[in-house]
Amino acid sequence: MQARHRRRCVGRAHGVSVVTIQSRALSKADFATSAKANPKPIVPVTDLGTPAYFAANFILLTWKHGTEVTFTVSGAGGSPLAAEKALAKKALARL
Repeated sequence: MQARHRRRCVGRAHGVSVVTIQSRALSKADFATSAKANPKPIVPVTDLGTPAYFAANFILLTWKHGTEVTFTVSGAGGSPLAAEKALAKKALARL
């Protein structure tokens, strides 16, 4: 797997301290390998309509059309997965 350039966006949202979104071009096979190399636990996320994993209880990793997009939401209270999934559904619809 080759290292690839990542694009990154960091901002603030209503009720959330910090939102970070990163993207990079990546094959589906490399995405699966990369996702599974993240800190444990790594849980498949099945309701986004695209390959996705929730890793280390704080990062949502997704893949669509040759692009890996990761979402991190901090300060949302409780598990950030719900906020990350809502954000991912909007972002992935644009790919």
